[in-house]
Amino acid sequence: MDLRVFQENDQPLANTFFTQCLPESGRVFEPAGRHASLTRLAETFSEGRCWCLFERGELVGTVAVRPLTLTDKKTGSACSRSCELKILYLRQTFHGKGYGSLLLTTALSYAQDCGYHSMYLDTIRSGSGAEVLYRKYGFREIPRYNNNPHADLFMVKDLAVSS
Repeated sequence: MDLRVFQENDQPLANTFFTQCLPESGRVFEPAGRHASLTRLAETFSEGRCWCLFERGELVGTVAVRPLTLTDKKTGSACSRSCELKILYLRQTFHGKGYGSLLLTTALSYAQDCGYHSMYLDTIRSGSGAEVLYRKYGFREIPRYNNNPHADLFMVKDLAVSS
C-alpha cells in the first residue's frame, strides 16, 4: 500500500478510479457535469491537499481537504478556520482493511497541522460504512451547511477534540 499526495500525472488513473468507484456507492460519475471538478484534482484542491491510495499500482482510494469559509449566523462575519473533507472514496473490495481509517486520519492530521478548528463534510446516507467511520472519529450530524443538492447527511468534527 502506498499513500501519497496527488500528482498531476495521477489524473488519468483518478478518472478511471471515479468511473469505477462512484457506482459502487450508488453514484454515477458525471465528468462533464457535477463531477467536472474531479477531472482536474490539482486545480480543485490547489488551496488544500488531495491524497491517493495505491495497492500494487492500482488507485484504490482518495481523500482531500480544502478550506471552507462559513458565515457565523450570529455575527454575520466569515469564519475561515474551517475546512471540508472531500472525496473520501475507497473501492469496495478494499473495505474492511483499515484503508478508510488511514485516509480519514491522514486528512484529519493535515487539517490539525494547518490550524483548522473544525472539519465539515457532506455525503449521502447509504448502506456503506462511511457514516459509521465518521462517527467513530468524532464527527457529529449537523443541519445542512451548504447547498449541495445531492447530499443528505452533513457532519462536523471539532479538531481541538482528539479522537
